[in-house]
Amino acid sequence: MNHRNPPPPPPPPPPPIIRHTSTTQILKQTTSLFFSHPLTFVFLSSLLLTFRSNVHSASHYLSSLIDRDPSLKSLLSRLDFSSPSISTPPPSLPPPTPLPPPPRLSPPLPQYGFSNSIVDNGISFPKIVKPGAVGFKPEVRKNVTLVEEEERKFVESRLDDSNAVVDLDFLIKGFELGHRDATSLFFLAGVLSATYAYVVLAFIVTYTWVNGIIFLRVVDHLLGNYRSFLRTVWNGSNIGLRRLSGFILMKWAVRDALAQLMGIFFFGEIEDQFVFFKVFLRMKFMPFANVAPWVIGHEWESAGFIVVWFLSDLMLGFVFAVDSWVAIVDARRGGREIVKEGCHMLVAMFCPAFEIRWLEAITCGSVGRWVLRRIFGDVFTLVFQSLMEVYFMVAWLVFYFAARHKDDAAIGRPFGRRELEGLLEVAR
Repeated sequence: MNHRNPPPPPPPPPPPIIRHTSTTQILKQTTSLFFSHPLTFVFLSSLLLTFRSNVHSASHYLSSLIDRDPSLKSLLSRLDFSSPSISTPPPSLPPPTPLPPPPRLSPPLPQYGFSNSIVDNGISFPKIVKPGAVGFKPEVRKNVTLVEEEERKFVESRLDDSNAVVDLDFLIKGFELGHRDATSLFFLAGVLSATYAYVVLAFIVTYTWVNGIIFLRVVDHLLGNYRSFLRTVWNGSNIGLRRLSGFILMKWAVRDALAQLMGIFFFGEIEDQFVFFKVFLRMKFMPFANVAPWVIGHEWESAGFIVVWFLSDLMLGFVFAVDSWVAIVDARRGGREIVKEGCHMLVAMFCPAFEIRWLEAITCGSVGRWVLRRIFGDVFTLVFQSLMEVYFMVAWLVFYFAARHKDDAAIGRPFGRRELEGLLEVAR
C-alpha cells in the first residue's frame, strides 16, 4: 500500500512592503507602483487633465465674454465695489423744489444787510429782510420741515430694511439700471453661477474618483490581489464618492476663503472696477487651478500675491496631505478629527513628509508650471503636472501606510496584511 505524504501547505504570502523610513524608499515604491499599473494611473491623469483644461477654458471664456461685450464692459466700469453708500436721495423721492427768492421791495440799506441763510439739502435761500416791511409766512418753513422729515424717515427705513436693499446701493452708485443694463447684468450673473457650479461639482467628482481608485489599486497591489481595470474604476469611484465628498467640499471651502482674503488684501485698492472684476473671477478659480492674475499697473501686488499664495498653498497642502486617506479609512471621523489624525501621521515621519511636500509644490505648483511653460509650452505643462499630481497622490498613500506602521509599532500594535485586508472591508 502506497502511503503518499500530504502536500506541504503553501507558503504564507509575503508581508506587504509598507515599512519605509526615508523619502527615497517612499518614492522608490511609488515609482514601482506607477509603472506596475500604467493604464490605471494614466487614466486618472487624464481625468485631472480634463478637469484642469475645463477650469482654464472656463476662466478664459468668462474673461473673453466680458471683453467682447461692450455693454457688459461699460456696465462693470460703472459698478462700485468699493464701499456702500446710502446717503444719496432715493430715486423715488425727488429733491425738494427750491423756493423762489422773495421780491426786493426797496434797495438794500447798509443797516439792513442779510440775515442767516436757510440751508436745505445744500441749497441756500438768502433771506433779504427789511424789518417791518416783508416777512415769510410760517407755512413755507413748515413745508420744508415736512420734506426733511420725510427724507429722514425714508433713510431710517432703508437702514432697517433687509441687506438686499443695501447691497443694491453697494453695487449701483449714481446711476439707474435701464432695461438693457439689467438684462446684461442678469445674463452675466447667470453665466457666472452656472459655470462656477459646474466647476465645483466637477472638482468634487473628479477628486473623489481619483482618490478612491488610487486607494483601491494600491491596497490591492500591496496584498497581491487581482482586480480588473473596469472593476477597479467602478469600485474605487464608489468608495471615493461615499467617503470623500464631504472632505473634498471642506477642502475647497478653505482654499476658496483663503483666495478671497488674499485677493482683497492685495488687489482691494484697484479703482478700475472692470479690472477688479476680472481679478475677482481669477480668485474664484484659484482653488481649482493655478490661474493667478498678473495685473498691469499693479505688478508689485501681483508678485506679492503669487509668492504668498505659493507659501500658503505649500502649508495648506502639507496639512491636508494625508487627510484623504484618513477619511477613507475611517468615515466616522469629523473634519476636525480627520485633520488632527492627518497631522499626527505627518509628525510621526516629519522629515520625509516635509521633503515630499516640497518636491510636490515645486513640480506641480506655480514654479514648475512657469519653468515648463517657458521650455515646453502650455499643453505639455498641463499633461506633465496632471501626471505628477497623481504620482504624488500615490506617494502620500505610501507615506500614510509607512507612518501608520511606525505609529502602531511604537505602541506595540501590528499593522500589516491583516490590517490592510481590514481596510478593504471597511472601504466596501
